[in-house]
Amino acid sequence: MKKIIVALADEGLNKRFQNFFQKEDFYVSTTTDGKKVLEMIIEDPPDIVLADIALKNLSAIDILKQVHRYEEIKNVPLIVFSRTGAKNHFDDAITHEAKDFVVGLSEPPEKVVLKVKSHLGMQKTYLLDVTLNDDATEIIKDLGYKDKEKCKNCGASVSLHLLRNLALGKDIFKVSVICTRCNFKHRVKTEE
Repeated sequence: MKKIIVALADEGLNKRFQNFFQKEDFYVSTTTDGKKVLEMIIEDPPDIVLADIALKNLSAIDILKQVHRYEEIKNVPLIVFSRTGAKNHFDDAITHEAKDFVVGLSEPPEKVVLKVKSHLGMQKTYLLDVTLNDDATEIIKDLGYKDKEKCKNCGASVSLHLLRNLALGKDIFKVSVICTRCNFKHRVKTEE
């Protein structure tokens, strides 16, 4: 079981992300305190960390700086979470060697889980914008999704997610159609 620390400034978001990661068989520790994150990493290094730029006591960037000082934990990957996606947050994350950068208000938890699994080598994810890609639209039709590229729930555009499960083999994919606005996951016809 992979271990992740989810450290977001908002306790409600922590719980939400914790639920999504637990559904994917992760062992999840949460906190809203940056100093606690650093202690947790030092005491029992996780496989990956999702840390908020706005944590109390130490920000995600401060944690990155501290982690790089310790030889035994300097390779623990850390994904920086920013509610606003401000350019200076992104620049700081890249400068301090964050594994990835997540804009919290525009990336749903499901997508963040996919990113984490990709970084850990658990799967490879492909996201196709159906509205801009004729091949993706055709794939959706072939899968039996009848509403073309519009969400049944809110009418917005949908995206086609192809998840390659590396643990099961290179030719095993899971297909999802997900709304870009309301994150509604649509059912598609699958072979039984």
